[in-house]
Amino acid sequence: MRRMEFFIGLVWAAVLVVSIGETAAQPKPSETAAQPKIILFLHSYGLNVQPWAAWSREIQAELNRQSPWPLLIQEQPLVSAGASDTTEAKFVEYLATLYAHRPPDLIVAVGTPAAHFVRRHRKDLYPTTPMLLAGVEARRVDKSTLSEQDAVAGVHLDEAALFKNILRLLPETQTIALISGNSPNARFWVNEQKRILGPLLGNKIRLIFFYEQPFEEILKEIAKLPPHSAIFFQMLLVEGASAMSGDKEPLKRIDQVGTAPIFSYDETFFTGAVVGGPMFSSAGVARPTAAAAVRMLGGERASSIEVPVIGFSAPKYDWRQLQRWTISESRLPPESCFGSQLCGSAIRGKSRSSPPLFSCRPCLSRSCCASIVGVNSPKCSPGSAWRNLPMSTASRPLAN
Repeated sequence: MRRMEFFIGLVWAAVLVVSIGETAAQPKPSETAAQPKIILFLHSYGLNVQPWAAWSREIQAELNRQSPWPLLIQEQPLVSAGASDTTEAKFVEYLATLYAHRPPDLIVAVGTPAAHFVRRHRKDLYPTTPMLLAGVEARRVDKSTLSEQDAVAGVHLDEAALFKNILRLLPETQTIALISGNSPNARFWVNEQKRILGPLLGNKIRLIFFYEQPFEEILKEIAKLPPHSAIFFQMLLVEGASAMSGDKEPLKRIDQVGTAPIFSYDETFFTGAVVGGPMFSSAGVARPTAAAAVRMLGGERASSIEVPVIGFSAPKYDWRQLQRWTISESRLPPESCFGSQLCGSAIRGKSRSSPPLFSCRPCLSRSCCASIVGVNSPKCSPGSAWRNLPMSTASRPLAN
């Protein structure tokens, strides 16, 4: 309980300077001795809560690559779960004081709670400063509440794609356990999943929602799942016992006790416990988000900037998990990638004698193949990527 009170009542009183755009392009000739553009990132839950922390880091890196100005990027975490009105008012006062002499040039609200926070206090928090809502699911944005200074780089959580992927790989599935936590944002998604998945699955699949129970009880129930079950992990930020959980640790513990394959929606969780499928990627979220931010910093009216809703990246699978659960490669989508994280990232820097952790499947494009074998490798071609790499028995692609 003390830990919960610490996080809930905490208003961070220090600004963390994360990145000064040393690698950014030089200012335009007309902007001699330009001051750095100040960008304030407001985080919904904290600086290390996934997937938003990974998205934020990638957006900041992309900003430094795309910006023609030097950047001063600062971060503030907004721990919103259960926060009182008094705490929120003090946080608003702190932010207003912090930038009293020079407001930020851009506010980036990362995640739904941060976006709602800024909209609630727009009149008190830099009403003329443009704001970019980043990593916000499109259904959580009421565009009628946006001002001329606001733009949205939203994402779309495609429940149909996520759960059709489970049934494609495991057609005999009879039960799916969904783990969502008990934060206000998580409860919204529980209701959305109940609304969407029943009709989508034809009410033929038993859905078990874990969001109100203490985590230890969830683990006990997960360990007792019947045969032909699957687990979908979304988040576990505030569990039923009103205690904060870490972002990746619950997933590790679920994998340790679970008797069913695990699926998720973001590559941040694709670290060895998740089978895979269509997921968000940090790079896929960051590129269009940073591009919109640069346009706003350049003076373009925020309300005129239309960012297409960001969807999932191409499906990726950890084929050690495929082997563990006896999932045939023939059930995967045609353009799938095998990997424990991003395709090819674990191959770089390894010696030819060290077996890679993963590989792309043979039908992948040349670009993905090149990321493994080498950009200019003459051996790189679709259909030959995995054959050109040494592999252990445990990491060899399944036969076609």
